[in-house]
Amino acid sequence: MTNAENAVVSSGENTEEDIINKTTLAKPAKGDTVCENMASRKEIADRRAAGSNEERIAKGTRERAYLTTALTEMIASLANVYLRYVDNENVK
Repeated sequence: MTNAENAVVSSGENTEEDIINKTTLAKPAKGDTVCENMASRKEIADRRAAGSNEERIAKGTRERAYLTTALTEMIASLANVYLRYVDNENVK
């Protein structure tokens, strides 16, 4: 953890959103190099991106499952209609 992140945590405002907001906007504290501060910002951005990707993947999986179920039911319904039509034609 960089000095900027330590300062935020020790201040008592330690919710994750507060830490992310303050550390991404923080200037390098004394003792932090610019490289350490940029690496910290990149790690935070990567964590945010990973969470949103997981949510999108889960949402896409649910939508595909729903569409697959709906398509299967539609095909079964059409098959039943066709079988009834064939039975009616055979009776005549």
